Amino acid sequence: MDGKNTPESESVDDKVISKTPWGNKILDGNEERVAMALEVIAGIYGAKWVFGPALASLKETLYNARHAYLTVSDYVKGGPEGMRSVQNLEEVLRDEAISVLEKMKHRDGKANEALEELQMVVEKRKQSVTELGNIYRENENVARVCNRLRVHLKGALKNFYEINNDIKPSWWKQNVDGPLIDLWGTIQEYSGNKEWQNMTREQKIKKALEESKEFREFYQDARKFSDARRLNENTVRQFCDYLSKTETKLTEQNDAIDAILERFSEIMVETYGKEDRIFETDRKGTDMAREEAARVKEDVKEYEANVAETRQQASQQVPMRPYSEPAYIDVLTNPVIVGAAAVLLFKGLTKLTVPKCIGNAVSKGICYPLKLAGNYANLLYSKIYDRLSKKGEDKK
Repeated sequence: MDGKNTPESESVDDKVISKTPWGNKILDGNEERVAMALEVIAGIYGAKWVFGPALASLKETLYNARHAYLTVSDYVKGGPEGMRSVQNLEEVLRDEAISVLEKMKHRDGKANEALEELQMVVEKRKQSVTELGNIYRENENVARVCNRLRVHLKGALKNFYEINNDIKPSWWKQNVDGPLIDLWGTIQEYSGNKEWQNMTREQKIKKALEESKEFREFYQDARKFSDARRLNENTVRQFCDYLSKTETKLTEQNDAIDAILERFSEIMVETYGKEDRIFETDRKGTDMAREEAARVKEDVKEYEANVAETRQQASQQVPMRPYSEPAYIDVLTNPVIVGAAAVLLFKGLTKLTVPKCIGNAVSKGICYPLKLAGNYANLLYSKIYDRLSKKGEDKK
């Protein structure tokens, strides 16, 4: 170097400081990649804040649709997974009881005493399992399966409609939905419905929206109940499958196992009782009372707690594998995944259809604010550095 300042650098304290602004350094040649990163971030926030409610409704729709499919699948297979495992355990215990009796024919004395005690254990367990099996057999019929399927399909349909409501602009709700709701309220008023008498348009709209919200929450609660019911079915299945593969022994554990089997019977009676209340409330449709929907919500919370407690008790007696629902619905409706996927798909399509020169211009335009901010920060840093350097020279 000849000691003269060049456009790109200058010598200060024998150190070469680049005069290329930071924004230019970072972005020159990287505009397309940086623009894509910024677009992905914007897409994620857009999906979260703009389409977040719609994605939540889509998630509920898919959950209900999945429960509808599983309801049909269970019926085809011969009942819920817990019911099938209980039937299998009944057969195993019947064979085990017969085996004990056969052994008693060929033994005497103390050996028979032990076998008699074992027979009592087997018979007690067999009685508990038979009781649980009877509860299943009395309740799992075509009518219940149809009711269960109806609730899931209506829940899926309700939440599917809500996707449309979630993405509607406010002006549409005011100028299109508002008059329709007002007309509906007027029809209800003239048809003799006392709840809609002498109400203004605003009151009718408010009432209709509140009822729609309660209706939506009811099906969300029904879906949560089905989640908990399937968790309980999984607990029963794993517990009974373990017992069917394990030889009955004369240990204190048998008392604890019998207690769990009795608890299963109690919670299955609770399951069908609470499910009946959901069916009864569902049949009323939009005429369901607010108190009825609130009662269902409390029923579901109580049932979820009882299912979790029963599973915890069962896991203390037999090894149980962790239970987890398939995560694909959560992934498909995650705002981060949806936003990023939408941007990447859009970028891929534009690359195929838009000339490269236009794409580069757009990328540079998107990156320009970031480039400007980097250059401004570089300028501010240079001024501070120069001032500090000048103060150091004055001290010398």
